[in-house]
Amino acid sequence: MLDKPYGSILQYAHCLRIMNNKLRKTMKVALIGLGNQTLNDHIPSLLKRRDVGISMVCDVSNNAIRLFSEKYPDLSKTVEKYKDFTKMPLSDVSFVVLSLPHDKYLKVINILVKKRIPFIKEKPFARNKKEMRKILSLPDIERYCFVCSQRRYSSLYKKALELKKDVGKPYLFNIIYTLKIQNPHRGWRGNTVKAGGGCLIDMGYHIIDQLLWWFGEPEKIFVSKSNLAVPKIKDYAEDTSIVSFKYKNGLQGSIILSRSAGEKKEEYNLVGSKAQIVGNKRNLVLKNKEGKILLELNNKNNSEMIDNQLDFFIKRVKDGKDFSDILFQHKKNMEFINRCYKLASN
Repeated sequence: MLDKPYGSILQYAHCLRIMNNKLRKTMKVALIGLGNQTLNDHIPSLLKRRDVGISMVCDVSNNAIRLFSEKYPDLSKTVEKYKDFTKMPLSDVSFVVLSLPHDKYLKVINILVKKRIPFIKEKPFARNKKEMRKILSLPDIERYCFVCSQRRYSSLYKKALELKKDVGKPYLFNIIYTLKIQNPHRGWRGNTVKAGGGCLIDMGYHIIDQLLWWFGEPEKIFVSKSNLAVPKIKDYAEDTSIVSFKYKNGLQGSIILSRSAGEKKEEYNLVGSKAQIVGNKRNLVLKNKEGKILLELNNKNNSEMIDNQLDFFIKRVKDGKDFSDILFQHKKNMEFINRCYKLASN
């Protein structure tokens, strides 16, 4: 009578040993897409970890592979390099980091899900609601898909969220995010079909994620967009957009976005009946109504958000937990962005 339970216990113990051995091994990582985001953010973060090893990289561009090899000459000697991701032997890979033009994700995601390989993908979740539905319809997608939203992993943004209670009744929230891109019409980002849109869905994705994270979806929004930075070019993705919003509790504000505003700047300003918070990725200041600084925090760790985000992802993978909560957040982001584009088109 004891044979069966005893055998089951032995099998269970054996399975646990196998799982623990796998966790002790270095996690092999593949990188698909070797643009600036991968070279400047993802690779440095991965190289800091003892439990991770980059085993292969891929990019369709010879120049991108060359730039990777120049920036990481030692790493370049130890990894396999590919131009076609379908040729990559991914059977032993623990996870994949994707940083691609927006129109290239869907095909790669389909293959990774079929191979049951977890992956980190850069925002946006998708180019539009139709593409988002395709991704969400993939079998067990919540087990594999993690979408980046860096500010949620920032100590300063988390602290600012805690300090919301100290501003009293919030009534104004403004965010400005601008870049200095001289030719916003060039490349795939200037192509509405390939990118899914312009500054609203690209750089605006971060800001919209922050807005919904902190306050939820507004009751009313008004949206305008334009592509006037290059007068001779008429048909390219919007380089500038303004989203105005209002909540049922009276809070209102605006998001100002531009890829071509002449300077790189990001700052939010939350004003309440008692105090205000001004901040960005590097600084956080809490002031009273008279303008006296009550708290000032600075973060000189440029990689903190990326490191924390990677740590969160790896812990989920190791613990066998899915990303259903993460996908729910990004579904909300996409629904809001879709709402913005509909209103801007009217």
